[in-house]
Amino acid sequence: MIHFPRLIITGILLVISTFAIAQRIEKNEVRLTYMQMPLEPLPNEILTYSARIVPGDVSFKNIHLKNQNLNKIIQVEAGSNNNYGSVSKCERDFLTLPGYNRVPENGDLEIEVRFKKLIVNNKRMKTGTGQFSEGNQMVSRTMYFYEFDYSYFAAVYISTSGKDTLYSKVFNSFNHIKARYGNCGDCKEASDGPTEGFGASYTSVQELEESFNQRFLSELEIKWTRDALLNVKDYLFSVKGKPMVYNDIKIVTGKGKHEYPDLDTAVIRMKTAAVKLSSTEDKLAAEQYINEAISIWQKALEELDNTNKKARINEEIASGLYYNIGIAYAWMNQFTSCREWFDKAAKEKDGARLVNDIKWWVDSQEKRLKANAII
Repeated sequence: MIHFPRLIITGILLVISTFAIAQRIEKNEVRLTYMQMPLEPLPNEILTYSARIVPGDVSFKNIHLKNQNLNKIIQVEAGSNNNYGSVSKCERDFLTLPGYNRVPENGDLEIEVRFKKLIVNNKRMKTGTGQFSEGNQMVSRTMYFYEFDYSYFAAVYISTSGKDTLYSKVFNSFNHIKARYGNCGDCKEASDGPTEGFGASYTSVQELEESFNQRFLSELEIKWTRDALLNVKDYLFSVKGKPMVYNDIKIVTGKGKHEYPDLDTAVIRMKTAAVKLSSTEDKLAAEQYINEAISIWQKALEELDNTNKKARINEEIASGLYYNIGIAYAWMNQFTSCREWFDKAAKEKDGARLVNDIKWWVDSQEKRLKANAII
């Protein structure tokens, strides 16, 4: 049996006891659903849109859209997880402008995405030497690989029905990218050599050629085509559209030896406000509930005792309440007040973590509302 000095045991028990009775924050998630305003708003007269893909010689046979989480904000409508095999299906699922009505053609806004087939230039076969295990020994073998350049192009064009171009953006455009297909073994690449490497180790010319032509080129084109379409989809969603989105936002209460019915009530007020904010007609009612929550938190802060961790409102709990009040002001689009309370919260480590987790959203909201002349 191990014996500890009584002094050490007493110290350990004191530490455990302190943590057992110290008050700490407890996080609750409140879902806020709202219309996300565009970073680049369209003219007010735009009500409908049409969209099409100009594929060039690019195949869309194996292009598909997987469920996406756009940062922390997630589109309310469920994504699709089907495999697509046609241009028309890719148009329908990638080229969407949330908040506007889609029409088959001649919309107030016309979205067109153009592609050019991936082109391989200057393909050269080269050799290197690699070490391979055979039984209990290593043997040297010649390895074959290609060095080549490739080019690819995809761009989106947005215009009004009168063909006045409002916006154009090249999403994927690569001219003469230097690449290698196949491991080169012990070869020494020049400083201006390939910047991308693909493929495995090939010890026969036939194996290399078949893999390059029958699999690799189509896979490379699929990758860049899908990347371009996802970039377009994200651009239309985040920059031009008005999607309904939701964000699960943390609201803090207390936990420990003391009871916190007042802070629990404040959370209920914020949940009610979140429901009201989902309807623009209930904005005033929402603000009433938010202000009630703020009053509860401010009254609780009158109990703050920075020197006593056992206090009902200690330094950690207070940092959470400062953060809560900042969130409340953000929900009412009062971003200056929001940041003032965030600054108070960030002076304590738990409050700083809470602020850091949500600051990007506050900054984004303010930027979007200013872009749409709402604030």
